[in-house]
Parts: sequence; C-alpha cells; structure tokens
Amino acid sequence: MATPSPLSCPLLRSLYPRSCVSGLWPEKVGKVVLVSSAINRKSRDQDDLLELTKMENMEDLILPKTPHALRLLMAVTMKRQLPIPVFILNNFFHSLCNKNMDEQRELLRNIQEERASIPPLKQDVLLIWGQNDEIVRLEKAFELKEILGLGKAVRLEVIKNAGHMVHFDASNRFSKIVRNFLRSY
Repeated sequence: MATPSPLSCPLLRSLYPRSCVSGLWPEKVGKVVLVSSAINRKSRDQDDLLELTKMENMEDLILPKTPHALRLLMAVTMKRQLPIPVFILNNFFHSLCNKNMDEQRELLRNIQEERASIPPLKQDVLLIWGQNDEIVRLEKAFELKEILGLGKAVRLEVIKNAGHMVHFDASNRFSKIVRNFLRSY
C-alpha cells in the first residue's frame, strides 16, 4: 500500500491547526502525529521550567528577545547541544529571530488561552516525546495519551536521550517511527 500523502497524515506540533484542517477537510485527515505537544499543559506546569531558566514568563522563554535568551532556549529544548559560535548566533538572532515578534507573541497568547479544551480526534494518533523534554515533561505525554485514548488508537513513543526537539536530537529514530506509523495506514 502506498504511503499516505502529507495532507492525509499531517505532522503537527499542535492540535489547533489539525482541528482546522480536519474541520475543513475531514476526509483528508487519516492519521495524526503529535510531537511534544503542550495542549494539555496547565499554567502551573510551567513553574518548574521558569524556575530552572530563571525567566519570568513563558513568552520570554519561547520567544527570546536577545541572543543570550536564544541560547538558553536552545539549551532547554535540545538534549544534544550544538557548539554555535557567538557571532553566528548573534547574526542568526538579529537577521531572523526578531522579525514579526508582535505577531508571534499574539499567536502564543492565543494558543495559551485556547488550551482549555482539547478537540476530539477520530483518527489514529501517534504521540512522540523526548525522554528528557524540559519544556513539556514526559508525564504530560502519558496524561495526553489517556485523554485522547478514549475508544481510539493512541500510541506513545518515547525516544531516549532526546529533549523537546526530539526530531533534532534523534532525527533518524524519529523519522523511522513516523514513517512506520504512516505506512500502517
């Protein structure tokens, strides 16, 4: 059997875009892959992370305002750290990271406000999590699996030695898991 098209099996980091796609074209969404998704996260869940990073709020952590804050975000999200020289990081930050910041902050606020209810899923769901995820702890993966698993096929794959950016920390393993899930369509 042929591998399903990307439209029928979207790889998304949030249920909100998936809900929009599913609402517009329900016949096009066959399977759903969620990667370290914070949709079931409560505001109190971020307290440990804010204490660890010494940041005042999640917005400042997720949308860094300085190259130093960007390095901190990278340290928290990736288990495998890249030795990026300061001048490259500074150039990257100033050329890419601080564009459209107002729109990005508004989007982040809206996502945080909409988190109250998790839309129902009719499709098979694959959850992929990094064992060392500091942004969305592994406990949230098990909780989300229970929430989504009421009468549906929900599978959780935990990848060892990977952080929040599991697709970066263990790209080969991540790709193999996703490919196998999509092929089982």
